[in-house]
Amino acid sequence: MRGSTVVEGVSTEKGKVKSDGNELREKGYVTTAAAMSWPTAMCKLTILFFFYFLGLLICFMPKCAVRRWARRVQRYLVVWVYDIRPPAYSSVRFLNVRAPIKGTSFELDGILVLPGEGDKFPFILIRTPYGKETLINDARIYAERGYGVLIQDSRGRFGSTGEFFPLENEREDAAAAIDWLVHDCEYYDGEGIGVHGLSYNGMCAYSSLSNPLGRQHVKCIVPGISACELYPVIFGHDGNQWSFELVCRWLWLVIGKGDTKPLPGKPMPLRKRVERVGVLLQFFFMREAPPFRLAYWSLPLENVDSLLLNGQPSEVYQKAIRDTDVDGEFWKHRNVLCDLRTDTPLGGIHFVGGWYDFFLRQMLKDYTKAKASGRGDVRLTVGKFAHWQLFKYVPLYTRTVMDFYDHYFAARGRKATDGDQAYPVTLEIIQSREDSVSYLHLTDWPPRDTVPMNLVMTSNGRLVDEKAAMDQEEGVVRYHYDPRAPTPAVGGTSFNAKNCGEKLQDDFERERLANGDLVVFTSPPFETDSLIVGNVKCRATVKSTAQSVDIVCRLCRVDGKGHSYNLCDGLERLWDAGSAHTVEVDLGPTCVLIRKGERVRLQMTSAAYPRWLRNFNTGNRDLARETELGPVAEQQVVVGSPSVSLLSLPTLRSVSGDHAHID
Repeated sequence: MRGSTVVEGVSTEKGKVKSDGNELREKGYVTTAAAMSWPTAMCKLTILFFFYFLGLLICFMPKCAVRRWARRVQRYLVVWVYDIRPPAYSSVRFLNVRAPIKGTSFELDGILVLPGEGDKFPFILIRTPYGKETLINDARIYAERGYGVLIQDSRGRFGSTGEFFPLENEREDAAAAIDWLVHDCEYYDGEGIGVHGLSYNGMCAYSSLSNPLGRQHVKCIVPGISACELYPVIFGHDGNQWSFELVCRWLWLVIGKGDTKPLPGKPMPLRKRVERVGVLLQFFFMREAPPFRLAYWSLPLENVDSLLLNGQPSEVYQKAIRDTDVDGEFWKHRNVLCDLRTDTPLGGIHFVGGWYDFFLRQMLKDYTKAKASGRGDVRLTVGKFAHWQLFKYVPLYTRTVMDFYDHYFAARGRKATDGDQAYPVTLEIIQSREDSVSYLHLTDWPPRDTVPMNLVMTSNGRLVDEKAAMDQEEGVVRYHYDPRAPTPAVGGTSFNAKNCGEKLQDDFERERLANGDLVVFTSPPFETDSLIVGNVKCRATVKSTAQSVDIVCRLCRVDGKGHSYNLCDGLERLWDAGSAHTVEVDLGPTCVLIRKGERVRLQMTSAAYPRWLRNFNTGNRDLARETELGPVAEQQVVVGSPSVSLLSLPTLRSVSGDHAHID
């Protein structure tokens, strides 16, 4: 991989690395190649996005030398920033098309983006509920490199007729789009179809594999920051981890503020333009805009949609919060977009996710299912970014899509590349050095060659290894939880653009420790460099004065200067919390290099609000209709023994031999 740094494994014993800190580099375990610095990357991306907006502007300019010059500059910038091959065509064509949905009177509105010359091309399909015009610049990139592209509105959105109900019709509509391409599109060369998309568009990509026609003609797909199943993303693995912030913000932005039926042939009124700017400012640049502040602190939950949608209830919201069983009537036909155990394309599928993205847990499960199918070429790339950090992942994703398509299709001007199929998993390593980018290449996920580094929590706020814990006595640490002032979430997999990703935890820890609703446990400085790769687990024995209790565990790295940064976290709910119970908390996946002299820290609290729905402390399981909040709860955590409270870190022992590739 370009400009990569790869860390080779080191042997461990009882959670400690045997070699000293410099020995890794001396032995060649850490190999540093030229890497793009963060300021350089930001400069490139800022320039690129400026010209993307310029591209939208010049669409309305007269055909003149200025427009041609601006387009030429934009093409050069795309090559420079995305690091992809130069265009094979100097111009593209646009055609408006409509695809009928068989058995209905509805039609799907789309735009064909074609190379400037020629009549037959391999095709790319991108479907979206956010407006096909928002994807024109992306489609142009692929059309200039020899691909025909169909960008299409979801049913009931913008130019497509019918009624939009999230995920309700995506499988049927994907089949209609593919049927139109195969049988009615005169520009399709019959070689196969590539499908990709980010976020909800990625779920539309999965839907293309749910029907026989799609499985026959879709050669490869590249879903980015997305998942094949939605229920675990919204409600968690057991229905107790409600992604409240995600639901509220998506509902307000897409259902409440999305202009879905523009007047044909007429420009957007000035009032609408000003309103749209206000919407974007509230959503992307305010930490807690007034609409969300009202929704977050209102009860009952069944009224939240009306608060966000100007008094109009949302059918999808009402049904989803009342039927929270994954096998219930609402979810059983909407949850799974395709079965990757049988529907994986014979060509290939490349999953692209971020360590701080809320889709990642389910995406990794999707990867495991696709890999187990034994069908096609299955790959995985995970970077250090969150859902709204477009500057960080758009170049990586675009380059990944282009390389994957170039491998499977005979597009004009394509370069011969197929990646490294022997090591299909590429992971960006989280580390303290912001000016370098490091990658670890593996044969599979989770890595095969890891050993657990088990650290025991003690009553004095330390994390010690199991041997040192033998000298510790069991004790209890206490903190409180107030449902009227739940502990906030700082960073992580938030759907808030101002609060997602890696965040400094120093102020949060200082304030919450003083408030008494957080406890932390910190390890001694690491004696050697250690690479933690895989799913982090925490065992905690807890008791509460409330009828139910939420346990939120968050792993942080503490750099040499003592600054704390979040890595991954998880939540588990106990409904019968009056007596002591041991709970296993899955903090999720990570890939982090803890260097010599750095430490790890475990935060433990009972909320991460509004990212996860707060515990009302009433014991009422009918969360949608709950109107009361219970009293402040006192939580007790038993510590001092591996059998009661333990943090387990999967530490990479070795990535040599058949299981990894060193760049």
